[in-house]
Amino acid sequence: MVIFYLVFVLIWLVWTIMYWHTLMRIQFYIGLVLLLGLWEHFTLIAIYGNLQTMGTVSPSAVYFAELIACVKRTLARLLVLIACLGYGVTIPRLGKIWFRRCLAIGSVYFILVTMEGMARVHNPRFHTTQFVLATLFPLMCLDAAIMWWIFVYLARTLRETRLRHSLIKHNLYRNFSYVLVIVSLVSVVFMVWSIMAFKRHFCIRNWHLLWIDDAFWQILFLIIMAVIIVMWRPTDSNREYAYSLLDGPLMDANEDENDIILENLTAADGK
Repeated sequence: MVIFYLVFVLIWLVWTIMYWHTLMRIQFYIGLVLLLGLWEHFTLIAIYGNLQTMGTVSPSAVYFAELIACVKRTLARLLVLIACLGYGVTIPRLGKIWFRRCLAIGSVYFILVTMEGMARVHNPRFHTTQFVLATLFPLMCLDAAIMWWIFVYLARTLRETRLRHSLIKHNLYRNFSYVLVIVSLVSVVFMVWSIMAFKRHFCIRNWHLLWIDDAFWQILFLIIMAVIIVMWRPTDSNREYAYSLLDGPLMDANEDENDIILENLTAADGK
């Protein structure tokens, strides 16, 4: 995994240097998430290397690697959320309202995912305690809420780009919506399979498949980042995707006015 992250970081760094003057703000956040992923897997390599040579693992190193993973998971979800909001493409900035919302969502998610991650690392595998359940259930609820917000605002951004006849931007978000739908369906199917294979029985018969349960989410996250890298890569045509004042003030800080404008435009478009 570290090789893939290293390749992604190097490619993104080269693109960033080549197209520095046309970069969008969201592309800096993509680079940050890639660096965190690389840092996480370098830490894991050091942990496994020490285990292979010395036969011991430092608990502090394991907790540190989990903490990096929690930061990466938090920022990755916020990255997808602000991307679906149209940040840097249909809106020049998040504004005070959505900045505070993202800050609140990110803070709560980071606290919950850190508690769940530390409890998971501390306890033996498949040893479910009340504390683990108490941290896992609200985390799952918040994850579901974030996914719901992502699809809601992605649909709004698609509608906005269609009403503005911004075909390039509309195609970008339409393709991204296809990816998110496929990823969501694959995740649900895998979770059902994982529950049927590992969670139903006290004695796990398919123990030789446990590595799939660990590797799947890492691979899926890597695929999502690869898609984001391809779609939001820095190019000479960044200005075709970046927000322009010619797009008009459809997305302003006042969300109520935005909804009214969008409803009026939709009604006019239907006529």
